[in-house]
Amino acid sequence: MITRAEAERLRQDPRIRAFLDMIAEAEGADYQTLVHHGRKNKVLKELSRHPGIVVKEVKGRPIPKNLWSTAAGRYQFLKRTWDRLARALNLPDFSPKSQDLAAIALLAEAKAIDPILRGDIQTAIYRARKIWASFPGAGYGQGERKMSQMIAWYNSSLEKFKQIGQVINDNTGNIVLVLLGLGIFF
Repeated sequence: MITRAEAERLRQDPRIRAFLDMIAEAEGADYQTLVHHGRKNKVLKELSRHPGIVVKEVKGRPIPKNLWSTAAGRYQFLKRTWDRLARALNLPDFSPKSQDLAAIALLAEAKAIDPILRGDIQTAIYRARKIWASFPGAGYGQGERKMSQMIAWYNSSLEKFKQIGQVINDNTGNIVLVLLGLGIFF
């Protein structure tokens, strides 16, 4: 399991941030989203903890038990997954920062971090496909996105980070300012 400190460091990297944005886009969620299976997502007003609400119906009609879900947040964490990650990373709440750190831990478990940092987004998506039902090849039958769309979302988000500038630590002691696509070391 990745450490919280490592997840916090990775959270500052624009490549990781762009991948997190891509996940949220594919899942159709934000930090306050509660899954609602085919219906407008419910907005969570309170983020002190994972809501743990089991969605059992859509539009007033029961759904099969195998489709019940506790998915919530930007990365649609199931309650059992959230509880495991929150304990391991000592996360105090269900805040945006905590959700980001937990998603990074899932990417690390899937061995997707190195491909993201190398720019091999297709491999990273493939490795993480069993975590998020919206990923191509996930196999959950819940509306998988196309690989080309996933990569386009990633590239669009990464470009935004490059345009606004992002400071990252390159893990060698250097601070790198990513500005307009240029790496400036100091």
